[in-house]
Amino acid sequence: MTGTIPPQTADTASAASPSTTPAAVPLDGGEAKWLHLLWQIQAKRAELDRMAEQAIAVIQNKLGSAEEGTLNGVPAVRWQHIAGGMRFDSKEFFKAHPDLIPEKVIYSKAIPPSRRFKLLDPPAGAGP
Repeated sequence: MTGTIPPQTADTASAASPSTTPAAVPLDGGEAKWLHLLWQIQAKRAELDRMAEQAIAVIQNKLGSAEEGTLNGVPAVRWQHIAGGMRFDSKEFFKAHPDLIPEKVIYSKAIPPSRRFKLLDPPAGAGP
């Protein structure tokens, strides 16, 4: 489970760099119940994802080459055709045109630093 907070300003970004990050904060108070709830939700999502994949595989197998599947005569599932596309391969482009590499910086956008929240696996024996 991940989430992203809004980008930091230059002042807070330098203050939150790994070399100046404060020590770990204990989550032993009231927030512990929320942490356990997140672990339960994560486990349930994984279980539901597995069930959905299995259900989709069974239905797709039944559809075979048919475009649509019905339930009681009403369309319930359908293959959706997605047009192919093209993607610009900048790596290959700059291999072929190394003289344009300095121009790359002019047309590049800076991405501000951010932090991502990551729920780690529960420690062994962590109960609610």
